[in-house]
Amino acid sequence: MPEDGPLELDDGIVWHKNGNIHREDGPAIEFMDGRKLWVLNDREVTEQEVAAHRQARERAARERSDTLWQSHADQIGQAFHKGLDHDITVGHARKPRKKPAEQA
Repeated sequence: MPEDGPLELDDGIVWHKNGNIHREDGPAIEFMDGRKLWVLNDREVTEQEVAAHRQARERAARERSDTLWQSHADQIGQAFHKGLDHDITVGHARKPRKKPAEQA
């Protein structure tokens, strides 16, 4: 199984992901003569389908990130409204340290 990423061949470059020919940010196969093929999970698609696939994945990632962030913010809010689960001890402020030249 080829490693993820580009594989240089004599006549071009083939991109792999998880053992499949796959690339979401450009053509998965680039021939030295300039021809290009767009492929997702070993299935040839159009350039527009690759762009739509990438946009859908980015949208899903943003939605998941927003959901996780909201959950985190909710937990902080609940903790704030619930109050602290421990006492806080406040001491006196420290006196500033004197520099060696001022000690004399």
